[in-house]
Amino acid sequence: MGVKTPAVLRRAPAKVFLSIPRKIIQDKPGVGLGKFYTRLDLELRMLGADVTILPLSRQSHKRKGNRNKLIFLHNGAAEEPNVLNTALAYVDPYWHVDPKGVLGMSSAGDVPFVHENVNKQDAAGFFRAQRRNFVRERQSRYSQAREKIAVPEGCIAVFMQGDTNLTRRTMRPGSERMIRSVVEGAGGRPVVVKHHPLKTNPEDVAEVATLRAEGADIHEINANVHDILEVCVATVSISSATCFEGFLHRRPAIFFGRSDLIGFAQGAHDGPSFAAALHEALTGNRSYMRFTYWYLTTHCVSLQSETFIQQILQRAAAIGFDADRLGLDKTAVAALSVPQDA
Repeated sequence: MGVKTPAVLRRAPAKVFLSIPRKIIQDKPGVGLGKFYTRLDLELRMLGADVTILPLSRQSHKRKGNRNKLIFLHNGAAEEPNVLNTALAYVDPYWHVDPKGVLGMSSAGDVPFVHENVNKQDAAGFFRAQRRNFVRERQSRYSQAREKIAVPEGCIAVFMQGDTNLTRRTMRPGSERMIRSVVEGAGGRPVVVKHHPLKTNPEDVAEVATLRAEGADIHEINANVHDILEVCVATVSISSATCFEGFLHRRPAIFFGRSDLIGFAQGAHDGPSFAAALHEALTGNRSYMRFTYWYLTTHCVSLQSETFIQQILQRAAAIGFDADRLGLDKTAVAALSVPQDA
């Protein structure tokens, strides 16, 4: 009687969880931020993935002893072996899908930008397209004033972000301290403050009023961001996406918080350091065209890309969740084209 060979134990396919805010779940499919998760859900299911959509909570990324699940965590900062943090990046339709975090906390900040390694012709065409979409059309992440509002020429533009989870995670000094530091280090230039259209912070408004009462040349302006970017000499924020739009105007950025753009921008924390950062920003040479192309096409996933799901699968495989572990249909995966714009 022969000896039976024990059956090889195979791990069950990993499940996929989309951990996203309840509002996105409740919105109509394909609307707003939901467009990303609708496409992600559909294309993963078409490949055979077991996908579950869960309302986002503070504990939704915890493994609870089960590592056999891949979690896409909206606006996440969970550096865990089974999590890909997701968020709309600085300009639509580009998204972070990152194992470290999003925006100011993404792994892009760990990679040096070397402009000589970026194809100039590719970057030029890409940069022109972004300027058409945003600068010429005067479009931004949030609704903007359509009428032209006068903005002081040569100003320093401060873009406020309100009190959000992102600013709390990335800011160093408080936003009121930032405003005062800019005024102190402005070198006689007018300072323009634009509050966040949805999350104006009363403390920031009070600080501007105090500085104005002290005689500072500071202005609160609710102009279209592109009208401000057109005439300012530099942008300042904790880590605002508007500063990335400033790159499309070839305007340098100075951050008072943690940012994954800091290798291309300047950092500051008080008046003297801001004055030094401003001097460097105004005298340094920067390849805005190549950086914009490199950052968005290397570190982000375009929702409009034909190879959207291939890029997602590459990022999942990089943290150990390849097609086999996800139990994907091998024929369907093989039929996917090789990413050219990952």
